[in-house]
Amino acid sequence: MSKTETYDYAIIGAGSAGCVLSEKLTADGASRVLTLEAGPMDHSLWIHAPAGYHKIFNGPTFNWNYETVKEPGLYDRVIAHPRGKVLGGSSSINAMVYMRGHPS
Repeated sequence: MSKTETYDYAIIGAGSAGCVLSEKLTADGASRVLTLEAGPMDHSLWIHAPAGYHKIFNGPTFNWNYETVKEPGLYDRVIAHPRGKVLGGSSSINAMVYMRGHPS
């Protein structure tokens, strides 16, 4: 007979928001949270080196490889829309580029 695990919350996606939400929900120790991520851990050198962006941008391991439909205003081009499939989500495949919000 197998034991069934029970959780108070299920978070689908361990991107930036999913990880923060999971941490906040479990911080008091009273809630059990199941966090599911389809991709692997973010241990790859290609994720942690800015020059590795070209390696993970088109690969299926860390990127869902979404594309837009043909865009009429762009001469029917299809535009890549990279979305992370890895612990950390799209923040893990953004070539370590970030911008802080302006205080005002």
